[in-house]
Amino acid sequence: MYLTMAKYKPDEYASQLADQYSQQLKTLKQYGARKVAVFRVGQFGCMPGVLAMKGASPNSSCVDEINNQVWEFNDRLMLVVDDLNNEFPDAKFTYINSFGIGWRDLTASNLAIIESGCCDDGKDMGCIPSTIPCENRYEYVFWDRFHPTDPANAFLARRGYVAESPSDVHPIDIRTLASSDGTF
Repeated sequence: MYLTMAKYKPDEYASQLADQYSQQLKTLKQYGARKVAVFRVGQFGCMPGVLAMKGASPNSSCVDEINNQVWEFNDRLMLVVDDLNNEFPDAKFTYINSFGIGWRDLTASNLAIIESGCCDDGKDMGCIPSTIPCENRYEYVFWDRFHPTDPANAFLARRGYVAESPSDVHPIDIRTLASSDGTF
């Protein structure tokens, strides 16, 4: 599927990505960033395009193998946030658990259609030009087979801004981060 699959085991790749992401966040800090929100990678294994390619796992509505690999990276990402908060007391990093907020929460918010995208994508990555998208696009989680709709992104952003559950964020939500006076 990807060249990295031949080069790395999933846990090695997750570690490699987390290390690179940590370096990028440190670079942001060097350029003056003092308040940074890091969104956890979402449930790739639940995307309509991934489901069409691989099929859902037994007793699941998603491709668990892929979500488990994403989970490995996400666990490391939260550790990166903790490490950066310890390393840089003059800055604050927070972790938004978009994977944990997940599809069930999205569907509870009137985004009821998760198994397909809003537009006809002709089995490709994007919508077919000049086609008319669905009329009820505010009910869809995905615009096409891979890309979330604006309502889905807005829902995740709201939950990151004002956490409804302690598991939504770590260590603080974006509202608390934004309103802090800079003394961490």
